[in-house]
Amino acid sequence: MPSKPDPSSRTILLLVVVAALLTSAVLAPVAHQATSGPDGTVMVVSIGSSISGSSVDEAVAHLRDARTNDSIEAVVLSVDSPGGSAAQSERLYMAVERTAAVMPVVSSVQGMAASGGYYAVAPTDRIFTLPAAEVGSVGVIATSPPDTPSSYIKSGPDKASGRADQTRREVEELQSAFVESVLKHRDLNMSRTELEHAKTYIGIRAVENGLVDEVGTTADAVDYAANEAGLDSYDVTRRDASPSMGLLLFEETANGTVVLSESTDSPYRYYMTVGEPADEVVIYNAS
Repeated sequence: MPSKPDPSSRTILLLVVVAALLTSAVLAPVAHQATSGPDGTVMVVSIGSSISGSSVDEAVAHLRDARTNDSIEAVVLSVDSPGGSAAQSERLYMAVERTAAVMPVVSSVQGMAASGGYYAVAPTDRIFTLPAAEVGSVGVIATSPPDTPSSYIKSGPDKASGRADQTRREVEELQSAFVESVLKHRDLNMSRTELEHAKTYIGIRAVENGLVDEVGTTADAVDYAANEAGLDSYDVTRRDASPSMGLLLFEETANGTVVLSESTDSPYRYYMTVGEPADEVVIYNAS
């Protein structure tokens, strides 16, 4: 006849079972997190300096990678740019708009997002700015076409021509497209006429007139983008869209200042930039 279990043995067995259950409850989430990792990745694309063909080439490649890489769930544009070439600004705008159609894209304005720099952030889902950053300048500027020397023989009356009235009409067409794109994406607290004046505003004023959404840092933009993508935990990967300097000219002044400047043979005629298009960039002061 089988003997009955000892009461003390039942107590010990019960304690062992309870301890095992408690241990599982504590360790299971840790083990799950260790094996599953973050929910996804937020890509931060830095766009600094002027907008040129080479800088847009890099930015467009990064945005294409974000759209095709399954681990990238959201993008943050960290922008500090006065604008640049009109054609390249439009190209960057279209790449940002295409990316924003498939995932959250948020902007963080650092020193400046003006003219073509603002064109890039306009289609993003939310725009953060530093309080003292400069935002706006929704306008176009064109360089005057050179006169054709009378000694040239042309195949047609419009070959190598560029009359001022034609240039003015084309500037107005580019300006209209720029303004329409901003109005398409932004709910502004300003009139179209005021927007067309192409004024720049400091960050806190740009929040008031609707050019940006709120004051904040790049970290705030990353948190917002991750939340919009539904990420409870996430990694951050950073990409830089710095322009290549092309042909550099070196000059050292008497006080030791080293000046590097780009070739002035710019192929662009129309610009979305603040002030006159710059053709020289001081890179390094060795004094």
